Amino acid sequence: MARCRQSTLLETWLSACALAISACGGGAGGADPGGGMTMESIVSGSVTLPADANGTCGMIALDEDTSGSNSVAQRADGSYLVSFQTVSGSSASFSFDDVPGGSYYLWAYIDVDSSNSDPTGDCEVTGAPTPGDHFGYYDTGLSEPSAANVLVPHVQGSSFDFQLGLVP
Repeated sequence: MARCRQSTLLETWLSACALAISACGGGAGGADPGGGMTMESIVSGSVTLPADANGTCGMIALDEDTSGSNSVAQRADGSYLVSFQTVSGSSASFSFDDVPGGSYYLWAYIDVDSSNSDPTGDCEVTGAPTPGDHFGYYDTGLSEPSAANVLVPHVQGSSFDFQLGLVP
């Protein structure tokens, strides 16, 4: 009898947690028609820059920590969850598919002065941002988040849009 009651309490607690997560949307907005979580493994959105990037290189990444000295997160096949791209204008879009379930830090870096990239090459950004570059984390801007800011799976239809700041 006690075992059956524990199971019921656990199921109630799990249902309440699922409803709370669904209602909050993980800070990303959107919900599926059923109002619950999906197993969607796509993380997409856009970054808005403080000024026109004028064809410089950018890097948008999902990472397991905030250390810039190690690599970013990987898919099950070993490929990295990073997008290197030439950025013109004041925004850039991104989409990562096949993202394994877990908690991630989402961030972007636009190498405005091209000190750590080659816009005429593959646009791979290496090295840390320098003053005048554009940088930011999803939901916290230039401030390092205290915890991972993207949960996968997430509410279907979520768009992870965020504003970059100017590195001082």
